Order: sequence, then structure tokens, then C-alpha cells
Amino acid sequence: MALPAVLVEQQEEKREALARDRAFLTEGLTGLAEYLSEAAVDAFSDGDIEMGSDLTDQAERARQRLGKLQDDMGRAGRLLMTVPEVLGVALVLPAPLEIEVETDDGVTRLLMRRDDAVEQAAMDAVMAYERQRARFPKDVHQGESWDIESYDAQGQLVRYIEVKGRGPEDADVVTMTDPEWEAARRLGEQHWLYIVRLGDGMLVMIQNLYAKLEPRELKRWLVRITDAKGHGETVSFVDD
Repeated sequence: MALPAVLVEQQEEKREALARDRAFLTEGLTGLAEYLSEAAVDAFSDGDIEMGSDLTDQAERARQRLGKLQDDMGRAGRLLMTVPEVLGVALVLPAPLEIEVETDDGVTRLLMRRDDAVEQAAMDAVMAYERQRARFPKDVHQGESWDIESYDAQGQLVRYIEVKGRGPEDADVVTMTDPEWEAARRLGEQHWLYIVRLGDGMLVMIQNLYAKLEPRELKRWLVRITDAKGHGETVSFVDD
């Protein structure tokens, strides 16, 4: 199968670059090995056996590096001549986090998997809620260990908000990562956890959860929604 002209041109440019690099490195390592060998002879001639042996070992390592370099660059050159063939495409998804939660009926095993659609819906709900309360939310989840910074009318930052979204109306667990939990500890009264449960339109808000809750640590911090409700405020974000 003939390669497109643009790929042929790219291959030629890479071959030329590889040849230049190979010549430069070969000359350098060869010169180094020769220099070390001559220095070893001088050392032996002066009766410094220890120095001579050390320089001889260094010269041999330089030659070994040169041999490996030539082998590696030879393989690289052969790969440039090979037409790539796509054998298949794989989609790798993270395994869900499996946790055990104690309930009145015993221990229940739950699978926690991130759902981007749920998380985005939760973010949208919280942003709308903050605007309804005459605050000015800013989405910062890409660069911080919290999701939203909310400002008052005077431009004062009043809430650092961590947003957690769940879908089912019976969901009773959210998880927090170590950086998120550390942010809750460090920010104290300014930190808020907003839990959005889309199934029943419930929004739970708790301020300074680090001081109020005792979540379970399981590589992540496990927060019971019922515990958050008991220490925070619960509203409905769905219009009646």
C-alpha cells in the first residue's frame, strides 16, 4: 500500500534527523571512549593501577553505550520504513469503586462510578441555586480542590463549594478524595459541601463538614448523605 505524499515527506525528514543524531552521538561516544582509553594507558604508565582500571571501565561503558545506541537507532530507522496497521481500538474505563456501607439491614455493597452527566447536572443545579440567592458563582473545578467559588454582591468570596452529584433518590453515599478532604479541613467555615440528588431534587448543604462529620476513610472519604442532612440544610432545587 502506497503511503500518502505527506507521510513520505515526514518519513524522509525523520530519517535525515535520525542520521544526523546518530552521526553526532557516535562521534561523541567514540571520541570519549578513545580519550578514556588513552588516559588509562597514561595512568598505568605512571603506576596508578587504581586510576588506570577505573578509566578502563569507563571506556568500556562508553563503548557499550555506543553499541546500544546504534542498535536502538537501527530499530528506529526500520520502524520508519514500516507502514502502520491499525489492528483494533480499545476503550479503557476506570473500574468502579466498590464500598461497603453499614445500614439497618446489615452491610450493603455499593458500586460507585463517576457519571459525567450527573456531575454536570449537579454543577448546573448548584450554580443556579447560588444565583437565586444573589450570589455570583464561578466554576473553578478544573484548577482547584473544590468546584465552585461563590461571591457576594460586594465581590467578596464567601463560599468554597465542593459539589457531589448522585442520581438515584435513595442514594446515601458520596465520596471525597484526599485533596478535597484536605481543602475542607484547611478552609474551615468557608468550605461548603453541596450534595445534589437528582432522583428526588434534593440539595443538601453543609458548612465546615470537616468539623461536623466523621466520614469513613476508604482510600477516599465516604460521606453519608443522611449524616450531612443531620448537620446541614436541605432544600429542593426542583420547582413545584
